[in-house]
Amino acid sequence: MERCYSHDFMDLLKASELLKEWEVDTKNDPLLSANWAVFEVWNESSRYARNRQVEALALYDAISDTKHGVMQWIERRW
Repeated sequence: MERCYSHDFMDLLKASELLKEWEVDTKNDPLLSANWAVFEVWNESSRYARNRQVEALALYDAISDTKHGVMQWIERRW
């Protein structure tokens, strides 16, 4: 059996069958959509890039927002 690994979040949403739900939720919640837009810039290579503090804080806020954050959305479906 061949294994395929991906860090691409769209691929992961498709594989987990959450893409349709994500599309509806981000369409109906502009703050969630904005947080995802900040989060989607990240990739496995960018963790080694040197970023400004403002960019790092924006990513942290997009992920950790308790009402409209990326992690909160994921945890509700865990």
